[in-house]
Amino acid sequence: MKKLLENRYIKYILFGVLLAFLPLVEQMGIIKSSTVTIFGTILFYAIVAIGLNVLLGYSGLKSLGTAGFMGLGAYLSAYLTGDLKFPFIVSLIIYIVVPLLIGLLIGLLSLRISGMYLA
Repeated sequence: MKKLLENRYIKYILFGVLLAFLPLVEQMGIIKSSTVTIFGTILFYAIVAIGLNVLLGYSGLKSLGTAGFMGLGAYLSAYLTGDLKFPFIVSLIIYIVVPLLIGLLIGLLSLRISGMYLA
């Protein structure tokens, strides 16, 4: 058991499991739904910050593509669940797949470019 806890990734795995059960704890009435919303917002922006840190900090590339894809996903989320009243699971799949396909299209087009034009 001690060797299992010495694994450097185990704390991240346990944290992820705890976060996965957070909505269940909210359904049981232990915490408020606003707390789950706040945690979700914090985690969302943490993922965005980590992505921008890797892109801008470690690689030194200046790109607004990540912000564009994040904005596209946020817009689709608000439009599909708010205006069109899609179920959450259906809209989740859509606002993951649409930016993914647009990113793949842009990536395939950028593979054809070489030299200074890529920058």
